[in-house]
Amino acid sequence: MSATRYDVPNGDLCSYLLGTWKRTLEWRNFGSTYKHLRTSNNVVLIEEDTMAAKQPGTRFLKWSFGRGIRKNELTNAYTIQFIPDEQGMFMEWSFEGVTCHGLFKPESSVAIFNFCLQESLVTITYRILDANTMAVCIIDVDSEHTPTIQYGNMYRIDPSKYHPDDDIVDEMN
Repeated sequence: MSATRYDVPNGDLCSYLLGTWKRTLEWRNFGSTYKHLRTSNNVVLIEEDTMAAKQPGTRFLKWSFGRGIRKNELTNAYTIQFIPDEQGMFMEWSFEGVTCHGLFKPESSVAIFNFCLQESLVTITYRILDANTMAVCIIDVDSEHTPTIQYGNMYRIDPSKYHPDDDIVDEMN
């Protein structure tokens, strides 16, 4: 096993993803100069979606993003259905009224989420590095802006270690 790859126990991506994460990204123009644009930090909460339709053999995880760990600081973004198959794990969700798809390949510890929207295409790649860390790369191309590449890491955090008034996410420019 490579030092940069972590085998998700039993290939269970859903159980691995559950929890609170801090995501730190560097944003650059996606082009010849890769000009630095900004750096961002946010909290990502991934939890079981108990309100989603139950289908045998599948799970639904709700993704919320925000500046802090409290529910009122987070915005629900989407719920992803995880469907196991012989190739790994297939994913499907709706975003801005469009059905999106993804795939997890346990042999490479990589998950890819594709958002093919009306005016844009966003591809997010997660490389699982260890039990509490993922490398993240996001390519965002649309018809109105200069395309960006965002790259960084997601680190699992324990919300019980933070005081409710702590601002664990500092936006950096």
